Amino acid sequence: SVSYGYYRAEIIVAFLNGIALVLISLYIFYEAYSRLASPPEVRSGVMMLVATVGLAANLVVLRLLSGDHAHASLNVRA
Repeated sequence: SVSYGYYRAEIIVAFLNGIALVLISLYIFYEAYSRLASPPEVRSGVMMLVATVGLAANLVVLRLLSGDHAHASLNVRA
């Protein structure tokens, strides 16, 4: 039996996905090492803005999901 068509394409794409994941992880490790070796300056204004927006979003979701349902599971409702 000859393997060609979609089955062969599936194998090739899975192999290429594996190679891409390895290359991306190597790049991430390289960037992490270079940032640990010489850390960039933290822009505190932007960091505080993003943290505040994240906190506000979490509070809105908490308010929406927590109602007067004392016996309902919050995880199931989410």
